[in-house]
Amino acid sequence: MTRLVDYFAVVGYEATSAVSADSDLGADGRAKIIQRFPLDDQHLQLASQFDANIQCFCQPHKGWHLTGRQQAPTYLVSVLTDATGHRKYLACLTFLEPYSTGDPNGDQDGEGPISPSRLYAAKSLVVVSRLDYAELFKSLLSLVYACYVDKRDSGDNKLLEQMIGRLLAVQVGVPGSALCSHFSLGADDKHMVQAEASVNVASTGTSVYGLLRDVGVANLINLVCAILADFKVLFFSRSYGKLYEACRALDSLLFPLKYTGVYVPVLPCFGSFLEFPAAPTPYIIGVHSSCRLLLEQMHHESLGECVKVDLDSGAVHTPAAVADLIEPSATAGLPVHLHQSTLNLLYWIVKRDVLHADELNTGQGQTPPFNDHVHADKLIRAVFVRLFAQLFAGYRYCLLVVRINPRPVICFDKASFLSSHDLLDNEFMNKVLDSMSFERFIEERAPSYRRCDLFDELYACVQADLCAELAAHDTDLHATNGSYYSSSSSLIYTHVNRVGDQLLKCEFPCYKRANDTVTAALYPHLVSSAVRSHSKFKPATVDAYKRVHSEPFPLLDAALVLKHAKQRAHHLHHDADSARTASKCSVVPYGPPIQTVHNICLINKRLADIEHKISLVNGSDVHDDCVSRKLHTVRTFIGHVFDKNFKEAKKHVNSTMRAIRSHHHARIHLCATLQAYANKNHVILDNEQFEYVCELLNEALHSDTRHVHIAYLVLPLSAAFYRKLNNNTIDQCVYTRIQHHDVWSNMSFWQMAFYTDVQRSIRPVYLSNEEFAAEQAE
Repeated sequence: MTRLVDYFAVVGYEATSAVSADSDLGADGRAKIIQRFPLDDQHLQLASQFDANIQCFCQPHKGWHLTGRQQAPTYLVSVLTDATGHRKYLACLTFLEPYSTGDPNGDQDGEGPISPSRLYAAKSLVVVSRLDYAELFKSLLSLVYACYVDKRDSGDNKLLEQMIGRLLAVQVGVPGSALCSHFSLGADDKHMVQAEASVNVASTGTSVYGLLRDVGVANLINLVCAILADFKVLFFSRSYGKLYEACRALDSLLFPLKYTGVYVPVLPCFGSFLEFPAAPTPYIIGVHSSCRLLLEQMHHESLGECVKVDLDSGAVHTPAAVADLIEPSATAGLPVHLHQSTLNLLYWIVKRDVLHADELNTGQGQTPPFNDHVHADKLIRAVFVRLFAQLFAGYRYCLLVVRINPRPVICFDKASFLSSHDLLDNEFMNKVLDSMSFERFIEERAPSYRRCDLFDELYACVQADLCAELAAHDTDLHATNGSYYSSSSSLIYTHVNRVGDQLLKCEFPCYKRANDTVTAALYPHLVSSAVRSHSKFKPATVDAYKRVHSEPFPLLDAALVLKHAKQRAHHLHHDADSARTASKCSVVPYGPPIQTVHNICLINKRLADIEHKISLVNGSDVHDDCVSRKLHTVRTFIGHVFDKNFKEAKKHVNSTMRAIRSHHHARIHLCATLQAYANKNHVILDNEQFEYVCELLNEALHSDTRHVHIAYLVLPLSAAFYRKLNNNTIDQCVYTRIQHHDVWSNMSFWQMAFYTDVQRSIRPVYLSNEEFAAEQAE
């Protein structure tokens, strides 16, 4: 269990200059924290410290000033990030209250009549929490506001103090526990909080669907690609709610990655905050539309590589430098087959008519698009989870995890991964693998025994799913226009629905499907948030803020608030201890062999009709006849060299070099064959043998400029073979002839080589005598 609310604060206006009663708008001022609870961070054993700058986020673009007109209360959610990278959510309900020019604090002493032509100052009720429960906080703050504005808090019962004290003591299930908690603030209200079933899977409600509706299918994919490549993204809107939802949606679409850049859904547009968009680091920032022109004038050059999104109009401005990198092609952007597959799946969710363009009977016999926005939201997320499962296929085979320290050292073989996907020259994928988000992805998911989630499950079976979809594609009689995606009965949609259901159950642990097909009868029971908030408290009177004779928000009794909080916390303590759940860890699946990763590309091309004939690779058939002949050529040539049969060696030298250049397995076989001769102590070479060995190793290193695996195999050979010079007085090793390759200046290579040697040295310690003898014999 964890605390729902860490702090409750009241933020108000403080004048900084003389205020004129004759002025229509009053004078500019600044905000101050009038009260905050608890006063001491230690009273309720809070895990996070209070941020003294929360007042900056209560009036993000208006600033703090007086006004001569009453306005309706507003609600917004901001996100604060501490030094450790943990996020805190700041829910703020702001209303206007009378401001007396004679009393800067706004206190009314009852002297003289209340003038209706007074000035008004903003006051904010703020909740600070580590949990993302925006809708629940809106209901709770509305209850506090209703109690104040309708004067339900008499001087005797101190209802406001009781409500805030109880609010500070409420405990709910931590994310991942799937616990359901009920509580009340003591004002004839009831609330129910349903914690998520997964720690890693965020709750989005309908925010992802809303972002797709605002910007469109293609722009949504481009935004995700821009964030993956560590570019900046600026959102603009007149609504703070839309800014918050859009930033949250884009952040959640990166799953299983976690965004590590600057994340500010609502940016205050005054003071030093205006310099944030000019930062060189990647970010996701939301800015009110009224401040867009000011920012563009201030930081015209700094925003040159920033993607700008207007949520109100749907316009997305992508700079040329960013567009060139994320546009799908052979050397940039997502692989074309994955981009096309993702487009088709998103069209199936929100624009199904695109898949049946120009058909005579468009829409007849076809399942309509999803009208339930919550379900559509999860299906959109399922499409992107499926995209990442295919994009990162085989990543576990490129990991080196060294456990010589309590915290394991993790190395990722980037070149091997890109080579298996045929993406060595793709600038976008190189930038993705170098990004901070991917580094964190490797750090968190590399251990082979940990808590698994739905991405690990999909990663393990994604290739089997694709093979099943390919088999169904060849027998599908319902597809139109030759497109597999045009058939509503396609197996691919069954697989997407399966992942969507898993996302639904992560966000709504109580969600159940009666049948394999979601019926419209179930849709009304799905809410737009993982928190279901129910209240019997009578809401504030309609247009209560327009009352002429209104009073300022009262000062709260801090001692009484703390008393109620401690009493409630003591009452809930035993429930918190009994509700703790232990995390369940398991062995992480490795997925299909990395040699078969190319099948994903081939199947997607076939399903999207990019290619009509494909030949899948079987993991056990990597060494086909062509490869076997190349290996035989290399082995025969080396045999001639060491047998000093140079006449035959000259006949095979060209074919051997072609084999080494053309196939990675030929280079591995070269190193293995030379290592076998080194183990037999055939290391002293004559001049011709020495020249041939140097030529072979140089060709292998030159052909694998981005692959550190061959360099690691060459490393021991370079010191093993040598020749005698100067009447047998000087030994010249092979390494003197291969020093010009760039791989030797690559620090990641030396790091991986060192840790690989450490792993090999540690492994015999855990082997039995029989196993160790068997390995030595090999």
